[in-house]
Amino acid sequence: MSDNANTESTPAGDQTQEVSKPMEPQGKVYDEAYVKALREEAAAHRIAKKDAVEAAVKELTEKHQQELAARDLAYAELQKQLGDAWIELEKVYLSLDAKVPNDKVRAFIEILDGNDRDSIAASVKSRLELVGGFDSKTPSPAFDPSQGRGGKPPLPLNGDPILEAIKQAVGIKK
Repeated sequence: MSDNANTESTPAGDQTQEVSKPMEPQGKVYDEAYVKALREEAAAHRIAKKDAVEAAVKELTEKHQQELAARDLAYAELQKQLGDAWIELEKVYLSLDAKVPNDKVRAFIEILDGNDRDSIAASVKSRLELVGGFDSKTPSPAFDPSQGRGGKPPLPLNGDPILEAIKQAVGIKK
């Protein structure tokens, strides 16, 4: 009736043995030389990566140092230009304060010396004394307002006044 055999006739000792512990797979055992070669290969890879990183860091550091040097040079050049512009501006201001005429300011600041406000001011003062000032109120001592006019108002070059002056100079009477 049942497909299985009757267990009553089977002795108890013939049953499958019960395994208390499953079999553990044993790890592979490698030769010492093989393991040593693998370790050396891994160390070589680590050293190569470390050397590559150090080379990249060194290259980037050198590049960065060059960029910093270029920026420092540009900064120093800009500082020099700013200082020169400040000196030029001080010369213009002090020249205008000394009442140098506008049309002569550029020529006047070319003869000025100094790198700070005090030395430029001293240079302006000494150059003004050398030039004799720019006061236009007093004419030059060589100026003679009567020259060419004889102290009389100028004559128009057309019309009766010039004709009368010529007749008088030649001696023609009316």
